[in-house]
Amino acid sequence: MTPIEPTIWDFVIVATLAAVLPAYTAFYTLPRLLRLPRATIETIRSRVYVQSLVTQWLFAGAALQLVLLRGYAWSDIGLALPTGNGLLIGAAIIGGLAALLVIQHIRLRRNPEGRALVRHALQRVEWILPRTQPQRRLWWVVSAHAGWGEELMYRGFVFALLASLLPLWAAAGASCILFGLAHAYQGVRGIVLTSVLGSAFVGMYLLTGSLWVPIAAHALYDIHAGELGFWAFARDDDD
Repeated sequence: MTPIEPTIWDFVIVATLAAVLPAYTAFYTLPRLLRLPRATIETIRSRVYVQSLVTQWLFAGAALQLVLLRGYAWSDIGLALPTGNGLLIGAAIIGGLAALLVIQHIRLRRNPEGRALVRHALQRVEWILPRTQPQRRLWWVVSAHAGWGEELMYRGFVFALLASLLPLWAAAGASCILFGLAHAYQGVRGIVLTSVLGSAFVGMYLLTGSLWVPIAAHALYDIHAGELGFWAFARDDDD
């Protein structure tokens, strides 16, 4: 991770995308959406997904402008493939995470109380989880974009920006807190969980020297949540 030379526009971008936009969503857009009739929410869910894709590309653009407009290298924002030990560590992380998520999914589906457990765990975000097969497919696209966009924003851009002003540990911590606050729409528990996840993603980045590892891990985690949500909320049978 390479600190960047900050400009006033970097702070404007961070304030707008990492603070103002999430706060607007959590405290204005989402409350209005949740007051809509359930049937209306069902019809606009795919539109919410598309809006999320746009947001993720705005996040990615915040980091990519460093390369495309200001002469930084791809590796400066983490977009270098891991090599040597970093490659081995990254492969172990992604392989291990994928195995753990599959095992959890299988155990929950085999547990007679599994669907109820998932519904309880995901009740704060159930409104956004896919209910139909088209929504399920679109969720995979959204998850891949979330891995790409949010990691570039918070680990590729915000982390590098803060590292130019703060010690590395403080920059990492601050970027994780911002990442958690960006998920304020999930409630206090969601803020804490995503802050912890952000710390794990920072660790993956620093251990492997590549943002591709947390990008993949982030996408896998979101896909897993969507699959569990689809199983728990969209169906009432036991298949």
